[in-house]
Amino acid sequence: MELKHFPKNFVPTSLQEKAISRIDKALKKYRFVVVQGPTGVGKSMLAKTIANSTSKLPKRLERIVNDYTAYQSTWDNNKLVYEYADDFSSKRFGTSILTTTKQLQDQYTRDFSDIQTLKGKGSYLCNIDERSTADVAPCLFSSKLKRECWDCNRCDYYESRNKAISAKVSIENYASFFHKPDHLKNRDVIICDEASELENVIVNRFSCSIEMGRLEKYGFQLRYSFDRKRFHNNLETLNEKLEFRSNELMRILDKHTTVSDSYKKEYKFVSDLKGHISRILNTWYDSEYLYEDVRVKNKRYIKLIPKKVDNLAKHLFKYANKVVLMSATFVDYKAFMRGLGIPDDEYTFVDLPSDFDSTKSPIYVGGFRLNNGNLVNVFPKVVNEIKLLLEKHKDEKGLIHTQSDEITRMLQDALGKGRLLYRIQGQNENADIIAKHLASDKPTVLASPSMNFGVDLKGDLARFCIVVKQPWLNLKDIRVAAMNKTVKGWYDKKMLTSLIQQCGRCTRDKNDYSRTYILDGFTLTGILKRNINSLPKYFIDRFV
Repeated sequence: MELKHFPKNFVPTSLQEKAISRIDKALKKYRFVVVQGPTGVGKSMLAKTIANSTSKLPKRLERIVNDYTAYQSTWDNNKLVYEYADDFSSKRFGTSILTTTKQLQDQYTRDFSDIQTLKGKGSYLCNIDERSTADVAPCLFSSKLKRECWDCNRCDYYESRNKAISAKVSIENYASFFHKPDHLKNRDVIICDEASELENVIVNRFSCSIEMGRLEKYGFQLRYSFDRKRFHNNLETLNEKLEFRSNELMRILDKHTTVSDSYKKEYKFVSDLKGHISRILNTWYDSEYLYEDVRVKNKRYIKLIPKKVDNLAKHLFKYANKVVLMSATFVDYKAFMRGLGIPDDEYTFVDLPSDFDSTKSPIYVGGFRLNNGNLVNVFPKVVNEIKLLLEKHKDEKGLIHTQSDEITRMLQDALGKGRLLYRIQGQNENADIIAKHLASDKPTVLASPSMNFGVDLKGDLARFCIVVKQPWLNLKDIRVAAMNKTVKGWYDKKMLTSLIQQCGRCTRDKNDYSRTYILDGFTLTGILKRNINSLPKYFIDRFV
């Protein structure tokens, strides 16, 4: 990787030139490179430079991907075997950049015209049934119809997937990457953007929530047991029955051109659950799986979640010759890498400096002490403080990190709509309110619980940011409780990682400026002090 690989039509800054040199040396020596690059360093430019240095897929392999030959398969001892798997395993080509949000994908494709994007199936409409997205399209229930769509290149999702697989550089979310056939995941380099969230990505990949009412509706049972061996055996028994029923339903769906919606719904439920449970059973001894029997809104669920991900991360990393982990911050990168199961001698850490003037982006700490127990009683005072800040910045756009749908609704009830644009689950998405925010010439303010990552509110798009509540994970969550109990400092570090990301949404280059207000700040000073050696200097310097 050299400066000649820097994206065309862009001029590298002196900071980027130094970063490219350091990353290049690191990649020559280590398989894993951890890059901490604060806001403004241009991580997307660095990622694209790395990607440009890799080789294109040979024309023959590109052709058999795009004409779907690469998907040809046979069954061998009840195992699906891809006929061309070896062709893609002997040597690896190109780069997959993996992200956590659609906003980050859109940012990459806005910046670089020669990068192929792949989003989740739900982002693509079916060209046969425009009422459906690709994740529930008719071809899901008919392998014959899927083949027909492939033959005439009419599926936007699969065509986008093929373009991403055969491209030199692709930008994908993690779920889309995982859903590709194994031999088509292979890359010379995988770049994990916003890698500080990688633990959460892997946990989500290997977790499962089984709604017992639906399970029983379709004639299945799963006996819960505190005895781990017995429960594991019960899972295996259930999976065998799901496998049998899935194959049976597929034969029915393939045989008949018209079948009832009830068969389709059952097949989707059975096949999806079979996939989740198979993944857990295949990795049962790679992780100390936690499980619980819970009720949520009068529905009973059995939830399974991996406690540690050190042995699970290999199910991502094994597809690359080199792995670059990039983020604005890694709170204690050594602990982070241990958590991913990567030995000390296999990686190096590249800490890029910030050239921002901290005085242009001060962080002010408030005196509220908020928790789930006192939130309702204290919230009126919090609202009054927010009103004062909104008045102070009455002519400026801004961002409010609400942390939860509950707080977002409480804020909406107290302040009404007006200049605030609220993101509430089930009603709209971040992309919807961001689009309104960008289009409006009024001083609109985004209010969302989920804008930690992938949101670039540069310049006048946000001159102030309000953090209502420290972003602590829920200790009622079985995994959070277990990790907090057994891994020293883990709980603090998870909160601080999210907080640093939240505080970095508004000042986006060295000439930019904004103010950040952390209202729930009563305990923050003590938390910062006990983690001071793990925190980036550019963040600490911002506190007033």
